[in-house]
Amino acid sequence: MTLDGPRLKPAREPATHLVVLCHGYGSDGNDLIGLAPHWRALLPGAAFASPNAPDRCSQSPTGYQWFPLSRLDPSETLKGAEAAAPKLNAILLEPLMKITVTVPEEYLGDVMGDINSKRGKVLGMEGDGTLRSVMAEIPMAEIQQYAAELRSLTSGRGTFEVAFDHYAEVPFNEAQQVIAAARSSED
Repeated sequence: MTLDGPRLKPAREPATHLVVLCHGYGSDGNDLIGLAPHWRALLPGAAFASPNAPDRCSQSPTGYQWFPLSRLDPSETLKGAEAAAPKLNAILLEPLMKITVTVPEEYLGDVMGDINSKRGKVLGMEGDGTLRSVMAEIPMAEIQQYAAELRSLTSGRGTFEVAFDHYAEVPFNEAQQVIAAARSSED
């Protein structure tokens, strides 16, 4: 399941915190993201996300609900909140980086294959003489050792520049591995 909704980048990058704004019954993420610019000055390193709830609201056709409110009984509300909790906990975001890798033309295929194997997305290429630059978006977790990897891949003839771009939802299978690792380290 993917929760989608508006986001706002931090005033100062890279982001050091994430603020998730959860809307109420019959609303959507757009109703709360407007608060983020006001908090941005106080939290300059925070990125903001305001996901839409997963279910359409029957009482408000343009709105969403985290759980149905069939009755306003407090015990029913608690049951609904407990049912919605796993949906919210399932959101795991990771920093995505913009990377520009410059290599001699003969290494271009190897570099593009390497980027794709790291869950990267090639955004474009440029050429200058015998050098080629590949622009891509790639998860930060995948490039922790990239200097050594690129050196090995290009016999020391490649260079790269990297900068934070935004946060994105971690793919489900990757998120499950991260969650499992975190739980095992708690034991």
